[in-house]
Parts: sequence; structure tokens; C-alpha cells
Amino acid sequence: MFDADLDVFPLHVDTATTIEVFTDVGGSGDNFTGTILDEDVSNVIGSPGNNTAPFTGTYNPEGDFNLFDGQDSAGTWRLSIDDDAAGNTGTLLNWTLQFTIAVDLDCNTNGTIDGCEGDCNTNGSPDPVDICNGNSADANGDGVPDECSLCLTCPGDVSGDGLVDGDDVVGFVECAVSAMSCACTDLDGDGVTAEQDTSDDLAMFVDKLLNDTDTICP
Repeated sequence: MFDADLDVFPLHVDTATTIEVFTDVGGSGDNFTGTILDEDVSNVIGSPGNNTAPFTGTYNPEGDFNLFDGQDSAGTWRLSIDDDAAGNTGTLLNWTLQFTIAVDLDCNTNGTIDGCEGDCNTNGSPDPVDICNGNSADANGDGVPDECSLCLTCPGDVSGDGLVDGDDVVGFVECAVSAMSCACTDLDGDGVTAEQDTSDDLAMFVDKLLNDTDTICP
């Protein structure tokens, strides 16, 4: 096939976001060898002076890759290649994605760079980014993902399985000794969780484990 027969689009399945890499470039030339697409360079692939196969080097894609900015890169990615002319065939040998983490974004506009904010659910993404991207809810608007600031089951159920039992011990200890905000460790109901109020919450947690025969959250 000729390079000009191809339309290429990456797809982030989880967000249904797709952006044109290039369409119908290279004329009757063949192959893409060592081709890198990077929105931070000025020479757009397929433009005058940048339209010769096998496109070895770095080019700006025809579509706007900046539309991916601020999105969560986790999930499933697919590369769509459409041959819009009959008569020839080709093979994709390999392709890769490389992500750059933007450390100077301020998603919640609070004056603090997102990369310096907390990651209470330890998923590798700062809390404001989780909220802005819709990966975490923030029903009370406190800037902390609800899974960290609200106890969605009952006090003591750190694992979130609807039971207060041995499965919660490790999580409770991790909350107590770290900077994590674990709402379900506030057993005495004073609004202060275990990492700041270890003694009272810990005593009630242990008592509940040892003496409460009903482990199911009400």
C-alpha cells in the first residue's frame, strides 16, 4: 500500500477520545520507519517539506494531541489504521505511547500545582486531577475525593466491603501511620480521623473487633 492510503487515529477507550495522527500523507511513498509524533515540534507531518516517506524523525501530528492534556492516561488504548484504497496490504510491526506528566497544572485553581497536591487514594493521580477528570466524586466540595473524605459504609469499615472485621486492620493501621485521610477510621465521630486522633479511634476500633458480634454495617 502507499502511505497516502492510510488514516491513523489513536483511541483512548475509557474516555472515547480519539485524535487524528495523520491522514493521506506521503503520496506514493512506502513505510513509516522510526516515525515519532510529538505536538511540541513545529513541522507538521504531511505539510510542505514534511511529506516524504518513510518519515524517519519527529513530526507534529495533523490532529491536536493537546486535547489529551489533563486526562488520565490509564486504561485501554487502541491504534486505528484505515486503508482507504484497495489493492495493496501492509503490516503494523510496532507502536508505543509515551506520556509526559504535566507538573504545573492547577486543575482546581486553588493556587497549588496539582503535582504537589495529595493522593489520598494512592492511585498515582493527584486528588484534584481525579476530581476534575471525573474519576472521583467530590459531593461535599472539599477538594478531597469522596472515597477519602466520606465514609460511604460505616465507621471501622476501612476496606469498604460493608463489614467491620479483620480485613480492615491493615487499612486502619496504614491510615493511622500515614498522611492518608481515611474517613472510616473516625469511630468516635469527632470529625478527626485516625491519622490525627489515633488513641480514641484505635481503642474503639479494637473494641468493635473484639466485642461486637454484629460485623455488618448498619
